Amino acid sequence: AAAMLNTPPAPRPAAPVLLIDDGDAGYEETGTNWTADQSPGAYHDDCRHNATGPGGETAAWQFTGLSPGWHEVFVTWLEHPTLSPTVSYAVYEGEMLVGSFTVNQKLPPDGAVVDGRPWHSFGLLRLQGNTLRVVLTHETGHAVRADAARIAPVRNELVLLSVEKTPDSQEATAHVTINVHIPP
Repeated sequence: AAAMLNTPPAPRPAAPVLLIDDGDAGYEETGTNWTADQSPGAYHDDCRHNATGPGGETAAWQFTGLSPGWHEVFVTWLEHPTLSPTVSYAVYEGEMLVGSFTVNQKLPPDGAVVDGRPWHSFGLLRLQGNTLRVVLTHETGHAVRADAARIAPVRNELVLLSVEKTPDSQEATAHVTINVHIPP
């Protein structure tokens, strides 16, 4: 027997936004030219700096335990006129490359301010598994900074408002709303 629901169900809690700062678990570097940069204005007033070295060195933020579905990927850095105008980032799901991006670290990130810093979005990504890695690669010629990366799950909510069906028809009409939630 079918039951009617007189009150709407409570909304599901939003999935947590995950953030990894330089120095946190999940952050790692390759190469020996990375140094601490205590700079007011960076995320939590610190970041990592790589001067004009041999190139090919990386900074990476490894996210694990994610739920499959849509996620938005963000990075932040503390801008400076001496930094590279063409910093390469790559996003991997497991070992598969899912996107390559270039940012200008001479300028601040161009997105919303969260926790006192602007963030740059690499866009939405449909995650099949449960791991995601963001990798900054230092090329020769310019200095770069590695600061923080974050992943914001996108949760869509479908609410069934009503269903209309006449007894003599096989067809029904459903009235729904779809709410798209993107955590900051």
